[in-house]
Amino acid sequence: MTAYITFLGAPGSGKGTQAEKLVNHLGLKTLGIGDRMRYEIANKTEIGVLAEEYVKNGQLVPDDVVIDIVKNSISEEMLQNGFIADGFPRNLEQAKRYDEFLNNESLDTVILYIDVDFDALKARLLSRGREDDTEEVIEKRNQVYLDTIQPILDYFGDRVIKINGNQTPDEVFNSILAVVEAKKVTT
Repeated sequence: MTAYITFLGAPGSGKGTQAEKLVNHLGLKTLGIGDRMRYEIANKTEIGVLAEEYVKNGQLVPDDVVIDIVKNSISEEMLQNGFIADGFPRNLEQAKRYDEFLNNESLDTVILYIDVDFDALKARLLSRGREDDTEEVIEKRNQVYLDTIQPILDYFGDRVIKINGNQTPDEVFNSILAVVEAKKVTT
C-alpha cells in the first residue's frame, strides 16, 4: 500500500526524530511545511509574499495559505510513492482540508500519534537548554497543543494509531515499524 503517513505529537514527543528515521527506512519524501513555507518566502513566490506578510506581523498564516503551500509541496512522485508529514495538520480546519485533498488523490492515510506523558515532555524540553524552554512556557505551549490536537484526533477517529512515546527512541521506532508493516506500507 502506498500511503501518506503523518506524525502528530506534542513538542518534545520525538515526532521529528521518528519521522526522519522512517523517511530513511522507507526512502520516502518528507512533507515539511515549515521548510516549504521558508522556501516560498525566500523565493518571493506569490504564496510566499502573502505568507510573509502574516509572519512579519507575528500572525499565524491562515489555513487557506497553508493548504495552498501543502498542495504546492506535494510532487507527483510523492503522490505515487507516498510521503511522510511531520507535525501537520496543526488544527482541525487544516485536518479537514488536508484529508479532503488526500481523499481526492485516493491515498491511504496512516496517522501516528506519539503520546508522551506531560512530565516526560517537560523533562525532555527542559534538558534541551533552549532559552524559550522555561517551565511556564512549556506548560502554556502544552495547553495550546492539547486544545488543538484533541479536535484533530477526534476528527481522524479510529484512523489514529497511538504510539507510546514514553519508551526509548528505538522502542518507539520499533512500534512504528510494527504499524507500518501491519499496514503493508511499501515504497
